[in-house]
Order: sequence, then C-alpha cells, then structure tokens
Amino acid sequence: MKETCLVWFRRDLRLADNAALTEACRRYAAVIPVFILAEGEEKLWKPGEASRWWLHQSLKALAQSLSAKKSRLILRRGNSASELKRLIRETKASAVYWNAALEPHLARRDRKVHFELVRRKINALNFHAGLLIKPSAFMNKQGKPYQVFTPFYKQYRSSREKVKPLAAPRRIPKPAAYPKSLPLEALKLEPRLNWVHGLQQAWRPGETAAHKTLRDFLSKKVTSYPKSRDIPSQAGTSRLSPYLHFGEISPQTVWVKSRRRNAEPFLRQLIWREFSYYLLHHFPKIDRQNMHGNFNRMAWAGGG
Repeated sequence: MKETCLVWFRRDLRLADNAALTEACRRYAAVIPVFILAEGEEKLWKPGEASRWWLHQSLKALAQSLSAKKSRLILRRGNSASELKRLIRETKASAVYWNAALEPHLARRDRKVHFELVRRKINALNFHAGLLIKPSAFMNKQGKPYQVFTPFYKQYRSSREKVKPLAAPRRIPKPAAYPKSLPLEALKLEPRLNWVHGLQQAWRPGETAAHKTLRDFLSKKVTSYPKSRDIPSQAGTSRLSPYLHFGEISPQTVWVKSRRRNAEPFLRQLIWREFSYYLLHHFPKIDRQNMHGNFNRMAWAGGG
C-alpha cells in the first residue's frame, strides 16, 4: 500500500516555492492536496466579500495547476481538525504537511491540530514559507524582539542569507484513489449579487497572474516606484499585495527577482511587510491592544 501524505493548503495557494508540497512529493508515494474552508476559525479576521471572491478564483486556478500535474485539489468545509481526521480515515494517510500560518489565532489553531494528529500517530509537520524570515529566529543584540523598524531593517539587510526559491514539483504522486471533494461552488464564496465586474476587470487571481504581475512591475514600474507609489492618479504600485496575502507568490520569489533589479525602495516595503508580521508574532495582541501598556492611560479624542 502506498504511504500517503495530505498537503493542507491555506494561504499558500501555489505550486512554486511551496515547502510543504515539495517535501511531501519528495518523501511520500502518494500526495493529496486539500483545502478546508473553516470560516469559524477566522474569528475577528473573517474575510470580506471581495476576499471571498478572490479566494474562489484562486482555488479555481490552483485546481487547474494541479490538474496539469495530473493531481486534484480536494475541497472540504467545516472544522479543520475534524475534516483532516475524516480525510485521514478515508485515505489511510500517515502524514499531514502544511505551511505555517502567520496570524496568531490561526497559529494557535494549528498547534491544536498538530497535537491531535501526533496523538493519533500521524506525522504532522509544518514548514516556513510565508515570510522571508522566521520571526522567532531574529532578535536584537539583547536577545529581545525588535520594536522599531529602522534597526530591524538595517540588521536584516546586513545579515540576510541568500534565498533560493523552490521550483514547482515536476510531478505530484497520485494516490490509488482520491477522496470525495465538494464542488468549488458549494463553498459559496462568490457574492450572491453580481457586483464584482470591477474586480474582474482589474484583477486576475492565481499563481500565473501573480508571476506576470511581478514581471510587469519589474520591467515597467520599478524605476519610478519611489515617487509614483505615493500618487493615487498613477498606477505606480506593484499590485502584489493580494497575491502575497493568498500565497499565490512567495515573498522569497519576489525578493530574489526584485533584488536582481536593484529595487531597494521596493525591497524596503517588502521588509515592512515582514516587520508587521514580526510584531504580530511577538506581540499577538497588537491588533487590539497597545504594544506598550503606558499608552493605555492616554485619553483619546472622542472617548475612544
């Protein structure tokens, strides 16, 4: 019997530079890509309608990319732990791989899932793929987290190791049979009222579109970026934000290709993204509380 690994996709909806997928394909005789829509687990960070529309398109693009590799994307809906355990029973999988979540509440969810799987003798592994650095591995000279961007940026730039993004797997080993999957439409991600015409005209979600957007930016906009990014009437930004958010392109890929173009002002903004997640990791309540408790005593205008 083939040893099977489930690859649990979340906000890493790509084949290239996907550490969990690459390692699963290297180690296991059968790999089953899975996406579970677990809306209740988003809590206060529940996505809006535009994000749900994007997710629908991104999952569609990912399924097409997997199909081109003779694989399939299995879609489920419900509690993540429950659905993974159900899939393990259905497929006799002995492992579940995934890429680490960046948001604190999802990271806590992942730790619970990991505990439950390991308790059932499942090889549960998570990989670093969503950021250029692991927040836990980068500290100041006192061994404490950075709290100010400029010293973080300077130290990061001076100590940056070379990055080499992973290529997409040449093949994804097939199982003897795939488990049942919901149709994409059953996830009900697209809005009931068709107001998305503007989104459809302006954006093309998916991994292929993400790489094209990066190429276009580096070939046409990167030299004018320092000034034009601050002028709303000009299309001077990279337009990579949603692609990075849904993991349709990795920050490692953006970093390497941008560095070749000597795009320092843009690389600085990419490190701002790193710093935001870095602070969120070390100060997980920063989205709703002051990082420094002294500010709690300040009186805010309007009584807020």
